[in-house]
Amino acid sequence: ILSLAISLIALEFILLLPVWLVFRAQEKGNLGNWPLMGRWYLLRQKSQTLFLLEALHGAGILWEEALEMAGKSAKSPSLIESLEIGKRRISKGETPGQAIFQALDLPGPCRGILESGQETGTLEQALVKCRLELDRFAKEKGQSLCIILGSGLYVTAALFVLFVVIRAWLGIYGTLDI
Repeated sequence: ILSLAISLIALEFILLLPVWLVFRAQEKGNLGNWPLMGRWYLLRQKSQTLFLLEALHGAGILWEEALEMAGKSAKSPSLIESLEIGKRRISKGETPGQAIFQALDLPGPCRGILESGQETGTLEQALVKCRLELDRFAKEKGQSLCIILGSGLYVTAALFVLFVVIRAWLGIYGTLDI
């Protein structure tokens, strides 16, 4: 029974350690650098930034200030730096649509959405469309991530059950004569 308890504690540790590491990386702001979760995390951060930019500009705040304020609320250091660069681009005369597209490194379809919004004077609505496109893309990445992580957890659970069965077999019969 003691060995089973130790095995269960080891399994709990193996399963909870990655969760703790993810939360820790998010607190430090470097979750965006992780191989599997990083891309999805940055997509979610960019979507939140687009929402914030849209709300700030809708409240009458100029684009430069909106980018600065959005940078203060971002958690990813790379995103904060990109928003600062975008702010400088706007102050040098670049259009807000181009600066936002480049600062957030948005997917290709967003370029056309933001350019047409810039030309027609409906950049806020273009940000909404771009955010929806980004959310769709993030959802697809999130589903892929869940499949990978779910498969890994399934394999871990199957191996643990196999381990318990072998331990029980050895505990009952003393040897493994196959």
